[in-house]
Amino acid sequence: MENPDEAFVADPVAWPLLDPSAHARLQQFYALEAHLLDERRFRDWLRLFADDLHYWMPIRRVLPPRQRELEFTGPDELAQFDENLAELTQRVEKIETGKAWAEEPPSRTRHLVTNVMAREESEGWSVRTAFIAYQSRSERDSHAFVGERRDQLIRAEGAPCGLLVRRREIRLDHATLVAPSLSIFF
Repeated sequence: MENPDEAFVADPVAWPLLDPSAHARLQQFYALEAHLLDERRFRDWLRLFADDLHYWMPIRRVLPPRQRELEFTGPDELAQFDENLAELTQRVEKIETGKAWAEEPPSRTRHLVTNVMAREESEGWSVRTAFIAYQSRSERDSHAFVGERRDQLIRAEGAPCGLLVRRREIRLDHATLVAPSLSIFF
């Protein structure tokens, strides 16, 4: 598959319109994922990812417009998350122990995924979505995370909706996070 970054740099206005059945399938996939996260069914959520997953949230910097290409940290720089499937599984296992301080008491979340834009590729899809992930804990602790996800989905027989996430880049709109931790999944 081509370099995923090139797929997203390409002018999305030039992307062909999705046929209704492909759009419905992608929407259903993302609705299923949001449901699994909001119901804390993390083991089932992990089944939506390919074995060679790269789950990455670069850090956003505030820079002048002339440096826009440097707004997000690169692959060899610091990131909020830079994980593979094994590392993501370890995070789920830690939450399941009940000893993950950032998730005790457990977060209540609501994931809203919208604005699905996709381009079909040989192995699957390059997909851009907008999201809001709302997190609340305890009595007064709540945060809303807003941003964009850039996914590379591959076709996989037997997988939910026939798709798996191979690569996910999460780009928060926030440059400064006020949440005490990033303990939820995106």
